[in-house]
Amino acid sequence: MRALAISLCLAAPAAAQTPDAILTDLWNDFSSTCAPFLANPAAAMARSPTNLQYLRQEQSADGRVFRRYQGRWGLGQYRLIELAIGVESAHVYCQIGRTSPDRQFNTDAMETTLRRILPADGSMRLAGGFRTITLSDPNEEAEGDVDSVSQTFKKFLLEGALGDRADLILIEMSSPQVLFTVSATVPLEERQ
Repeated sequence: MRALAISLCLAAPAAAQTPDAILTDLWNDFSSTCAPFLANPAAAMARSPTNLQYLRQEQSADGRVFRRYQGRWGLGQYRLIELAIGVESAHVYCQIGRTSPDRQFNTDAMETTLRRILPADGSMRLAGGFRTITLSDPNEEAEGDVDSVSQTFKKFLLEGALGDRADLILIEMSSPQVLFTVSATVPLEERQ
């Protein structure tokens, strides 16, 4: 229900590749791709996600299963799902990304769009903003010169968008890319 409300809020008429269009497409893909793995990891693992080009599966000596699904297609669309099924819980890592092909990406407009979708009742909260990372290599062991290289981007935490369980979404924006990531531990007994 919350995903539908967000989609409707974002569905205002917008030209292709505007922040609204990018965010709407990204949110819809994130919801449909990640939700099954958060709702029931074991059942979702039994059905491979569509549109993914890469699958790696590992199995430990005690029978625990680890899977990685990955896909790139179209104009800068990206998916990554990593799943580990334990005895009592599963770890789910799901990341969905979009890159604007025209490189006309406005992080301020994207932030405005994100803030606009938040319900007035406070059930969803957005925290964060501009971040600057300065890369340095004190031992000079990295390839290339990374000393004092700075990158500025926006990083947010969105709470409450996925319900009671696994409701913290990391959102990163840097021209021209947006990433939504959820990383959660899901108790299996509650989801079987």
